[in-house]
Amino acid sequence: MPFPTTAILDGFTRANSTTTIGSNWTPLESGATKDRGINSNQAYDPDAVYSWIYWNVAQYGPNCEGYLTVATWSTQDDTHTVMIRLKDMTQDAYTFDGYQLKAYIFGADTLALTRIDNSVSTQLGSSISTTLAAGHKVGISAVGSTLTAYQDSGSG
Repeated sequence: MPFPTTAILDGFTRANSTTTIGSNWTPLESGATKDRGINSNQAYDPDAVYSWIYWNVAQYGPNCEGYLTVATWSTQDDTHTVMIRLKDMTQDAYTFDGYQLKAYIFGADTLALTRIDNSVSTQLGSSISTTLAAGHKVGISAVGSTLTAYQDSGSG
């Protein structure tokens, strides 16, 4: 099955900024004041802690997908997350529901699908052992009740 099926929503092809990623993005965490920015046409988070943002331009139907390209991986523990079907977002209370694909390096490269209920993550199934490197793409899709994780390691 080809993935992704939708075009890129934001290629970050605009001037470098250390204080904003753009008006089409909203922080998901409560009371977020962290800087997010653009550097060399890539989104980045200069802080050493997590940073969750969501695309605020449109609402999408139940069949949806999300994906990203990891430009660089840290040499230490690193995590990149793609979330879909987010709902009931209350930034002040920091509560939301949805699904996520986590791509992370914690001793071993791993992908994991999780369900989020009231901001609490529950892993679905076993972790997927893989190899993650700069330029790899990861994504998640939901069609009906089926969740699918994707990884493109350069071979398509």
